[in-house]
Amino acid sequence: TTFDVLLIRERLSLGERKIYSLDAYTIASDELGRAIPNVPMVAALIKVTELMDLKKFKERIKVSLSKKLRSEVVEMNVRTIDRAFKEVKEG
Repeated sequence: TTFDVLLIRERLSLGERKIYSLDAYTIASDELGRAIPNVPMVAALIKVTELMDLKKFKERIKVSLSKKLRSEVVEMNVRTIDRAFKEVKEG
């Protein structure tokens, strides 16, 4: 979403809970040319939960996606990961 994290918190009456926000559609549109937000959303989830480090996640995505996509498209998806890691907002 493009909404500010504080606005989201207020509108949803979330109190002091941690929340995170990411404009995954814009990232996907910018990097892939299509609004397919799945990879940036998973990247944000990986970052905020610390399930895996960035390098390892990118390696796994490359292996997985290279089985069915051209190398240029794989690299576009890797860019969505980098942006998601940088742009996810905590509030």
